[in-house]
Amino acid sequence: MLLIGAGGVGRSIGFALTQLGASALHVIDKDQQKAANFVKAISQFVPDLAVVADMTRPTRFDALVNCSPAGMDGYGGLPLPETMIPADLDWAFDAVYQPVETPFKQTIEARGVQFISGFELFFHQGVDAFSIFTGFDVKDEVALRDVLFKRVCTGALS
Repeated sequence: MLLIGAGGVGRSIGFALTQLGASALHVIDKDQQKAANFVKAISQFVPDLAVVADMTRPTRFDALVNCSPAGMDGYGGLPLPETMIPADLDWAFDAVYQPVETPFKQTIEARGVQFISGFELFFHQGVDAFSIFTGFDVKDEVALRDVLFKRVCTGALS
């Protein structure tokens, strides 16, 4: 996998991917030191799993995870140049949820690759936080998801 972004979201998702059985994790960030520190932290738990990817040389990966702000309101753009995104990815995930429609999502879906939107992260994180802080479970996640999705898509949550 290629994980783009070694900040808080990238670190959280990177550690989660190790728990889900990732066999290799290449990490890139505009701040090479941040990427190196993240790889060092992961290596304490899963030795030899993560490396800092050198994107000046082609890196082979089957999944692409964007944890950078690329595509977010106010940032725009793709997390990688389009020519560096393989056409034969197994899946891709974008942690950006505002807007739901990002250039990355559009690029990946145009290639017919399975895509997971950052809205899923936003929604499930909120449902879990609600339960933790209130002690109550959300009774109808489907209805809540529908309402929130419509509001996020229209910008009503901004």
